[in-house]
Amino acid sequence: MTLVGGVLGLGLAALVLHLLNTSQFIPYAHLGLSAPVFGVGLELALLFGLLSGAYPAYKMSKLPANQALKGRLTA
Repeated sequence: MTLVGGVLGLGLAALVLHLLNTSQFIPYAHLGLSAPVFGVGLELALLFGLLSGAYPAYKMSKLPANQALKGRLTA
C-alpha cells in the first residue's frame, strides 16, 4: 500500500510540476523531478510503512490468541 502511495505521489508531483511550468507562475523557473530525491523519499515511505505494520504485528504476536481476540491487549 505504501508503494502504491509513493507511485501515486510521483504521478501527482509530475502533474503539478508540469502545470507550474506551463503556467509560468514562477517566472524563468523550470521545475522538474529528481530521481535520487524521489528514490530516497520512496525508500523512507517504504521503511515507515514496514515499521508501522511490523511493530504492531510483533506486539500482537507476543499475546495469546484468546486475549488478542477478546481485546485484552496487555501483556
